Amino acid sequence: MAMRVFNPGDVLAAADVNEQLVNTKYAIKPADTSRASTTTLANDPDLTVSVDANKTYYVQVTIIYTAVSGSGDLKFAWTVPAGTVFSGTVMNDATTVNMGAYQAGGTLISQTQSFVGGGASILASAFSGVLAIGGSSGSFTLQWAQQTSNVTATVVKQGSHMFLRRVA
Repeated sequence: MAMRVFNPGDVLAAADVNEQLVNTKYAIKPADTSRASTTTLANDPDLTVSVDANKTYYVQVTIIYTAVSGSGDLKFAWTVPAGTVFSGTVMNDATTVNMGAYQAGGTLISQTQSFVGGGASILASAFSGVLAIGGSSGSFTLQWAQQTSNVTATVVKQGSHMFLRRVA
């Protein structure tokens, strides 16, 4: 179903205003989150957004992080309501990977995706695509951990963010 197109002189009802202006969802990390000596994926405390059943969103996510290259690194997955499908891409260190459509029992990406860290450098990973939610509402949440357990923390940095705009 396409979003409504307005013409000059149209009178907007409350439902129209809500549909066009309220259906943008976002989360921005207010502070760094550090994880050391763990490879167990866990929800990020800030990067989560509620999503509605049977809706489709255009998604943009930027994860800013630091990690020890070859030792700590960063791995991630997404939790989503059952039946959700994501089609899009991820870019990291000038490499684009087609993520295709993934769906696996509430985990958006069926295998763990990992990015190589760069020591003291601040790195970024950007995701964009279409998130089609199935018949259940829930949360779109980043899970992450170190790729390899290391006492030097992997840090997802303040300012990392996710933006979802409902398109259908």
